[in-house]
Amino acid sequence: MVVGRVMSRLERFRGLGSVARGEYGAKWGVGIVRSYSTEVLSKEEAEAELVKAARGFRKERKFTPTGGDGKAATKLSTSREIALKHVRSLYRRALAEIPEMKKNFVLTEPESLIRDTIKSLIMANKDVKQSKVIDLLAFKGGQELEEISRQWKGRHHIIEQIAKYEAQLAREKNAKLVEEMIKQEEVPGYLPSKDSGDSLANQMKLREWKQRKLIPPAIDTWPQYLVWRKEEDERFTQFAIEHGLFSREDLEQNYQFAAARGIGSSF
Repeated sequence: MVVGRVMSRLERFRGLGSVARGEYGAKWGVGIVRSYSTEVLSKEEAEAELVKAARGFRKERKFTPTGGDGKAATKLSTSREIALKHVRSLYRRALAEIPEMKKNFVLTEPESLIRDTIKSLIMANKDVKQSKVIDLLAFKGGQELEEISRQWKGRHHIIEQIAKYEAQLAREKNAKLVEEMIKQEEVPGYLPSKDSGDSLANQMKLREWKQRKLIPPAIDTWPQYLVWRKEEDERFTQFAIEHGLFSREDLEQNYQFAAARGIGSSF
């Protein structure tokens, strides 16, 4: 009689969870019924175990300080050289994932650009010395790579990283160009100084112009702004000449007139 009641409850518990939990609960539940019928378990203990069986709880999970059941714990390295081996392994796995990444996320960017982007993300932490920190960064990078391979991340996450790398390349290119122009004294209105022209006033101007969207957001220094301004002036000159708006002589006279009176130095 009692066995029949427990079996009926088992049938009712089967429908509470998924198919997998129901199948496992059924197997465990039969064992519970047998234990109860031979008086190994009391009625209350049998009912409690039956509820656990229906919910699919095989056993109580033990958690580690890093979270989870310990399977995803970071590999602790005994030295920096061993930690760097984990980083190199992560880098090789990321490079091997590029073809599948391009296919899954419909990336039109060349593989060389994606490889350079991955390299820049890893080299951003090249100055880290502690092996534990390197292990943590490698673990986080592995998680990011897994999320990409399983397509848990979206296409915009990858495009965002590529765009940041391209902006970094543009800043480095502008900085080199400024250095060369400074050596050749071709930067108009630029006087070499210890702070390279990046005074507090100039930085405030750049911040204000960025907020008003008058200059590109990639411009971070005053020399970069001067190079960009010169390129824009040259672009306008070409446009004006091609469309017959002004002649080059007229524009040169306008620039000289403005420079003599301090006009056009800011927005």
